[in-house]
Amino acid sequence: MQRATKRIAKAIIVLLGIPVAAFAAVTGAVSLRPRVEAYLQSTKFDPVGWKTRSRDDGASWPTRLRMVDDLLDRGLLKGASRAHVEELLGPPDDTVYFREWDLVYWLGPERGATRIDSEWLVLRLDPSGKVVEQRLMRD
Repeated sequence: MQRATKRIAKAIIVLLGIPVAAFAAVTGAVSLRPRVEAYLQSTKFDPVGWKTRSRDDGASWPTRLRMVDDLLDRGLLKGASRAHVEELLGPPDDTVYFREWDLVYWLGPERGATRIDSEWLVLRLDPSGKVVEQRLMRD
C-alpha cells in the first residue's frame, strides 16, 4: 500500500511539474527576450551612421535605436553645447511630441515586448545652451 501511494505521489508531482516548468520557461523567455534582443542589436555610436541612418534597412531596429545606449553611456552629450550636439547628431527632429524639451530625436519603435509606441532621445539645455538633462522617452 505504501509503495502504491509513493507511485501515485510521484506521478502527481510529474504531471503537475511539467506544466509548471513549461509555464516558467515560457514566462522567462517572454520577459527576457526584449532585453536580450536589445543587447544583440546594440552597436557603438557613430555620428555619420546616426545622421545618415545607415543601418535603417530593418525597420524594427533603426540605426539610432541601436546606437543610443552607447551614446548615453559614453557621456558624449553631458554639458555639450547645442552646436556640438547638432554636429554629433544632426538637427533635431521636427515633431509635436515633447515640446517642453529643447532637442528631440526619434529613435525608432520602443524596445520591449509590444513595440507599439516610439522611443525618443530628449535633451534639455540650460540658459547658456549646454545640455543639463538627457532622457529616453516613449510617446
